[in-house]
This record gives sequence, C-alpha cells and structure tokens, in this order.
Amino acid sequence: MVLREWQKDRCAICARGPFARGPNARRRYVPRLVVDHDHSNGLIRGLLCPGCNHAEGRASTKATRYVGYRQRPPTAILGIIVPYVSSFQPEAPKGEALVARFRQVSSELSNRRHLHPEDRQLIDELLTIARVALRLD
Repeated sequence: MVLREWQKDRCAICARGPFARGPNARRRYVPRLVVDHDHSNGLIRGLLCPGCNHAEGRASTKATRYVGYRQRPPTAILGIIVPYVSSFQPEAPKGEALVARFRQVSSELSNRRHLHPEDRQLIDELLTIARVALRLD
C-alpha cells in the first residue's frame, strides 16, 4: 500500500512506529496502525496509531495537530483518493443517493489543486463517463 510505505509504518499524527519508548525507557509494542477515514465523504485520510485515532475522532479535539491532519491528511499530500471499505459498511447508494454521492465526490475532486495534470485529466474523463451513465448531462 502506497500510504503505508510513504508513512514508513508510522502514525500520521504522532509519528510513532510500531515500537515506542515507555515511561521507564523500555520499548513497548504499540498496536498496529489503523485506517482513519472521513465519515462525511467515506475517503481514507491516513494511518494512525490507536491513541491518535481515538483522540482525532473526538469532536472536542481542537489541538493544532489534529486540525492540521484533517485539513491536509497524507492522502491529500500524496494526491490519492482511496474509498474506505469496511465489512460493516452499508449497501452502496442507489438512485438519488448515488447521484448525490457522485456530486459530492466530483465536487471534492474538482477542489483538489495538488493533483498531477495527467491525473486530473483522467479524473475529468471518469467524471464525464459517470455523468453520462447517470444521465446528468
């Protein structure tokens, strides 16, 4: 996975790897990284340690590092778009819900300024195909 390699198996917020120093200077194992995603759009943001994932998910978290992470997560830095897929995920949207989801994703894509020109061209082509398939044009 490109994201795991880019993050070098470290948390995107605290940069801790799978081993961290404990209070007694002993190395303790920190559980594997978890996939963090934005619940509003269903896209993966980055890989976090369980502690940062829990803290980031709390609505009351206003710390600069969490705000910065939300504004510019690793996937945005890399210019990749990865949908979050879970075994608990509800059925894919259909009908009007599908059209609404398409509009939401296409709006988010069009607002991304850091995409490589070739990637933007491919995305625009995919959006055109989807518009025709959904009969939005």
